[in-house]
Amino acid sequence: MVEELNYQGVEFPVATKHYGKIEEQNSININVFGYENEQFYPLYVSKQKNEKVLNLLLITQGTKQHYVLVKDFNKMMYNKTKHKERKHFCMFCLQCFSTDEILTKHKSNCIVINGEQAIRMPEEGSMVQFQNYHKQMPAPFVIYADFEAITEKVYGCQPDDSQSYTDRYQKHTGCSCGYKLVCCYDDKYSKPVKIYRGENSINYFMLDMLSEVEYCQKMIATEFQKPLQMTAEEEKLFKAAEECHICGGKYLDTEVKVRDHCHITGKYRGSAHQDCNLKLRIDPNKFRVPVIFHNLRGFQFMASSLERLAANLPTDMFKYTGQVFQNEKLSR
Repeated sequence: MVEELNYQGVEFPVATKHYGKIEEQNSININVFGYENEQFYPLYVSKQKNEKVLNLLLITQGTKQHYVLVKDFNKMMYNKTKHKERKHFCMFCLQCFSTDEILTKHKSNCIVINGEQAIRMPEEGSMVQFQNYHKQMPAPFVIYADFEAITEKVYGCQPDDSQSYTDRYQKHTGCSCGYKLVCCYDDKYSKPVKIYRGENSINYFMLDMLSEVEYCQKMIATEFQKPLQMTAEEEKLFKAAEECHICGGKYLDTEVKVRDHCHITGKYRGSAHQDCNLKLRIDPNKFRVPVIFHNLRGFQFMASSLERLAANLPTDMFKYTGQVFQNEKLSR
């Protein structure tokens, strides 16, 4: 086959840029693979859809290159896995499959090396629905924090404009930090604002975070286990309910309907599937305390951004600020 191909306008030795021309002139698919460090890798995988296929292995030794005809691609790749039965390899990603049928299905979803991604449209009438209902629950605890840093000028060599470079001109050294632990359900479990100043403020902050996690987990395990408190009217609503208040699905005869309640307040929330109800439970050992930093993306605290934030906050949101700055006049 190789000797019969039309090589008009193609320079030898054949470079990668000429593969497409050979394919077009001969109505053939050309796939070329390299070999280095006992590993095969794709150099060129054809985008054409011709019946004739030519698979080649390009061997490189120093400045010399030689093409080797690959009669059976799967046999060439056989030792890539320990599986002893017949193997079927994808030429795009070199992944191994046990049957040709599985390989065919894989090809429709494979991201080919030229950067194009396969597109698979959903079946007509199919729907995607939200299922992580447990993520809708407000976190019982959250920490609001902020860092302050001293910017020190950094002096370095004059960069070379002919090359890409990063210009370091400032070093940010942490000098203070502050945070506030807030319980979203009951303020009596919240803690006062803590502020550290000095060169070890960041270390103190990290140690405090570990301590606050232990505190939150302890409160969830001991204090947030209140029993269900239902009124007579809520009991009537529960018995009459036909849908789960969590997922919105209707109850089937085989499903168990339970009373969902808040373990922190004890209040009844609605009727629910048993499985949905179990997913809303907060495991104290797995609970992760969200820590929200002011202007973390920009790193440095900016007075102008605080001013814009304060201008949009209602007066009652300043209650924690007032506890710290009791002798100051606060206004928006």
